[in-house]
Amino acid sequence: GNRLVKPQYGKNQNPKWRGGYVIRKGYRYVFNPLHPSATKKGYVLEHRLVAEKVLSRFLKKKEVVHHLNHNKLDNRASNLAILSSLTEHNRIHNHPRNRKGRYC
Repeated sequence: GNRLVKPQYGKNQNPKWRGGYVIRKGYRYVFNPLHPSATKKGYVLEHRLVAEKVLSRFLKKKEVVHHLNHNKLDNRASNLAILSSLTEHNRIHNHPRNRKGRYC
């Protein structure tokens, strides 16, 4: 009879394909399954990739990338600061001039 055949898509033809990135909790993740910091599904935070390109090395697990303008999607190198630890990042956010409690 007439069987419904499920179409097979390559990644670029799949209607849900978004060019290899997803947005989660306001951050852009880029598909890069071979990266040492990739999630189980193969995604890496884009701002970490940009910082690594600037440094010409992988970031250490403890290093944190801070968005200077607090826009989590603005991943231009000029908007990113590489901090040595989460403690250093928290100091920036807890500074009296920056008490909005935002994470970036």
